[in-house]
Amino acid sequence: MTNPLEVHSEMWAEQPMVLFDNGTYSVVSGVLKGEHSQPRLVQRWNTMAGRLTPDFGFPIDEGKKPDWLLVPEFLEVPMLHALIDELSENPGIQNLRVRLDLIIKELKRCRTAKTVKP
Repeated sequence: MTNPLEVHSEMWAEQPMVLFDNGTYSVVSGVLKGEHSQPRLVQRWNTMAGRLTPDFGFPIDEGKKPDWLLVPEFLEVPMLHALIDELSENPGIQNLRVRLDLIIKELKRCRTAKTVKP
């Protein structure tokens, strides 16, 4: 399993927040270096069943290192709602209260960002 905070750590302008990580799938929010000044959601599958070892999950970059997939802005709110649903059904080893608080904070940020756009 890949630690989400170790995946392309150089791509972040500041420390990202892990919103969800069940060992197989992760969603992180953070400010990316470059064109984005607002936090964005990224996602990845940390393991891909049936793949040859070593298993880097998906996506991977050209150098065969774990990478992130940027969640399109129009899918951020539905993604966050889906994470709440998943946590309520399968809290697993995650700290449920902390994860829910972070996800709700992100929902508020997304909704505020939508109302600010021209």
